[in-house]
Amino acid sequence: MHARRQQENKHDQIAHAITVDRVSKSFGERRVLDEISFVQNEGEVVCLLGASGSGKSTLLRCINRLEVIDSGRIEVFGDLLGYEPEGVGSIRISGDGKLAIDRQSVGMVFQKFNLFPHKTALENVMEAPVCVLKKRKEDARKDAIAELKKVGLEDFAGHYPDQLSGGQQQRVAIARAMAMGPRLMLLDEPTSALDPELVGEVLAVIRQLAEEGMTMLIVTHQIEFAREVADTVIYLDGGKIAEQGPADQVIDNAKSDRARRFFAAARQS
Repeated sequence: MHARRQQENKHDQIAHAITVDRVSKSFGERRVLDEISFVQNEGEVVCLLGASGSGKSTLLRCINRLEVIDSGRIEVFGDLLGYEPEGVGSIRISGDGKLAIDRQSVGMVFQKFNLFPHKTALENVMEAPVCVLKKRKEDARKDAIAELKKVGLEDFAGHYPDQLSGGQQQRVAIARAMAMGPRLMLLDEPTSALDPELVGEVLAVIRQLAEEGMTMLIVTHQIEFAREVADTVIYLDGGKIAEQGPADQVIDNAKSDRARRFFAAARQS
């Protein structure tokens, strides 16, 4: 349904939101990403699936330059994020100023909520628009309340993180990312730190963002959720893309034995 909705609503000219070109990343002797390449279009939802250690979170962190790649090239909406061209076909790490500007178009939601414990939900959502975008506090407050309302937490604006459930804290984290007006959202296993009964409330918010056409790259272990919201599923195995395509095709008709075993085990859990 999501893919059909997008096909009906897409502009004639489709922009590439993310271009990953032969990206590799190692930690010591261990190669975590091995010549990864894919393209994600604006307005698409892509879910990264795979076993622990397959490179999913590292790939997400490389896209937002929380990790520096060893080789290859990553572009976000046609621009290098956190890098600058250097000579013919080469890039170098950019300074913090360019990195901060580049990141303004990208929202990131982590496994752990990373909220400021000494600030209320409202203050957490207001922080970046005031400090980074230099919004007037009155405007930032109005926008923050609107974002909290979207995630169902308008009545909890004055609560501190330790007064909120894990699901509520993650919804605040999503509202905080959305308050920056991103064109792209990166979500790194947003429900993995939650008790099972709280998962649904966070997935409902992400599902709504998908319906609104937000471009999202999501690392998740929620297989059926990926089937529901993803235009494309990418299955990583050993730092390589082993399967890629529409969700039903990859999840139900994976080509490799390892992928078939992974999805079979996921359905039984």
